[in-house]
Amino acid sequence: MVNYMLGELIYFRKLLISITTGHLTRDDVITRVKNNHNINIYLDDLQKNDPNIKILLEKIENKINDLCDHDVVVDWVDDVIGDDVIKIKYCRICELNMYKFTHDHCYSCQ
Repeated sequence: MVNYMLGELIYFRKLLISITTGHLTRDDVITRVKNNHNINIYLDDLQKNDPNIKILLEKIENKINDLCDHDVVVDWVDDVIGDDVIKIKYCRICELNMYKFTHDHCYSCQ
């Protein structure tokens, strides 16, 4: 079964991250998702005069964590500062940082 809400939340999360990096404005994001009925409850938070993007991202990531049947990947990436490598653990499906979330319903962990 395809979970459309999960896909829409992942997309919305990427748009919110684009606000924090300065690639999109709040109005750009609202325009892109205003007709999406699955995320209207989160859109209301974004439309406030001074939305707290960090708190909104946290809410969305928690909902994504609940909906996703995680496929956890452990990988090593180069550190941006030097010659070190960093161990990362993320979900291949939703791209959440799996060090932050538990994955009790992860099908690749069983």
